[in-house]
Amino acid sequence: MLVDVLAKSVISYQLSVISYQLSVISIKWQVWSFLFTDYCLLVTEKNTHLLISFENYV
Repeated sequence: MLVDVLAKSVISYQLSVISYQLSVISIKWQVWSFLFTDYCLLVTEKNTHLLISFENYV
């Protein structure tokens, strides 16, 4: 009986660790996604400014 309770506790702990690890991975993906989106917006904005400057020059 005690072994069953201990085994269930270990399984519960392992599941909570897995849940925590998945949360960390999810946060990392959100950060990378934000950085990539921000980078793309920055590049797009820079290219737009370059294009406008070029059109004004020509």
